[in-house]
Amino acid sequence: MSELSRFYGLIIRMYYDESLSVLKGYLPARALALVVEWGLLHREELLARWRAAENYEELLKIDPLP
Repeated sequence: MSELSRFYGLIIRMYYDESLSVLKGYLPARALALVVEWGLLHREELLARWRAAENYEELLKIDPLP
């Protein structure tokens, strides 16, 4: 597990063996929309981090939403 980004009190982590989901707690619709927006903005970086995770490499941070 590695923390990729943190913004507006949200923590984005990548787990190689998990699908996209909220693992703990509840995510209100507005917060989910922020995460989706962030994901769309950083799609290529997320794919690169996924490939790195497959190879057990260190995952670099991704910029948060402004």
